[in-house]
Amino acid sequence: MRITSRRRGLTLGAITASAVVLSSLTIAAAPAQATVTGLGGPVGVLQTVTVTDTGPNLPGQSTCTVLPTINGATQLAVTGTLNNGTLTFQWAPTSIGAATFSLPDCTTSSVIPAANITQVRTSTTISTPNTAQIGVATKVLVTVQSASPSAYAPTGQVVVRNANAAVLATMGLTAGPGTGQSFAYFWFTAPTAGTYFFQATYNGDSNATTSVSPQDTIIATPSGGTISLTAPSTMTQGVPVSLLATVLPNGVQGSVGFTVNGAPISASIPIVNNMASMLWTPNVVGAVTLGASYTTNQGGTGSTSSNVTVVAGPASRDVITLTQPGVGPWAVNGVYTLPNGARFTFAASTLSGAGARVATATRVFSRATPSQWSPETRRRRSRLRTRGTSARVARSACRIRPRARPTRDRTSRGGSPVAATAAGSGIRPTVRSTCSFSGPASAM
Repeated sequence: MRITSRRRGLTLGAITASAVVLSSLTIAAAPAQATVTGLGGPVGVLQTVTVTDTGPNLPGQSTCTVLPTINGATQLAVTGTLNNGTLTFQWAPTSIGAATFSLPDCTTSSVIPAANITQVRTSTTISTPNTAQIGVATKVLVTVQSASPSAYAPTGQVVVRNANAAVLATMGLTAGPGTGQSFAYFWFTAPTAGTYFFQATYNGDSNATTSVSPQDTIIATPSGGTISLTAPSTMTQGVPVSLLATVLPNGVQGSVGFTVNGAPISASIPIVNNMASMLWTPNVVGAVTLGASYTTNQGGTGSTSSNVTVVAGPASRDVITLTQPGVGPWAVNGVYTLPNGARFTFAASTLSGAGARVATATRVFSRATPSQWSPETRRRRSRLRTRGTSARVARSACRIRPRARPTRDRTSRGGSPVAATAAGSGIRPTVRSTCSFSGPASAM
């Protein structure tokens, strides 16, 4: 019986010892991690971080100092607020890497986990004026922007290329002017008229990604606008001049209208090969303003103007040429043979390019010899009607005489001369012809 009691005592002692060991193991168990939210993300983005299971080291303390680190390097300290055991603070990481933080004046029973800080995305734009004047330097601006809401100002270089990928400029970035921005610029001078293309590439840095801008263009013209007007700076009243408007970019379709002192002097003139032109005869003297405006088929518009001077001067002599169908122009003092009784419609043109019209037709009268006259003809000695095979023109119908109005050709014996007027030339030249005929004739 005694032996049994001792065994029972040993059994109870063993159970008690086991209980002590199990109690020690429970006290040494690892604490649970605190809940941390909002930590991690792109460089420069303001992060709102919360940490649970946090308490102050001093009674009545309502804030905690937070010391962030990235890849073990301490960042600028920030201050968080405590509310019922939850700490809240804001922080914007300045570089990529593994980020964590410590709380030197607060206590948490949990381990704070690390988070990853990544590169921020960027976008690049290139800005140029729509137009530029040939030979005048024009500013080309490049801006690199971090993706919102990042405040990181990208660093490094941008490269500007043309449409053929040739490098025009390589530039370092300067921070600003806006939040999360950097910029660079250079000056471009267009050597000739035309359209110039630009594209910028940002090479990125350790904290920001690379990016490429959309293509931008500059249209270079003599005037610096999308339309330019070419005309003599000094003109003479009554003398026609050519006005030329050039519209860019290449291939534009539409029409141009011209004005003088704001008043229209032309209808819509189609744009052909980027140009539209007209012939204008100044009718005033002094300083005038020529204008040209265009409208494209897509609704685009533009205008320009030019100041010119119109001076008074003697009327310039113009030359009118008459052209016979099937023969060609009649030369001055030329000799031509026409069938008796035939009718012809002559075309008139001028040396200046001004319009011309034939005012009257030529009547032809016989200069037959007396041996060919009938008795009645001998009595009347005038108004003969030809009968024969041909008529010979002794003088050309293209002789120009700048008189105020056509005069009668005395040698034609009552005939009407050919009168041609040069429209807009300031003069009224007269074309006259003297005609004689060979062959039989009879009295009228």
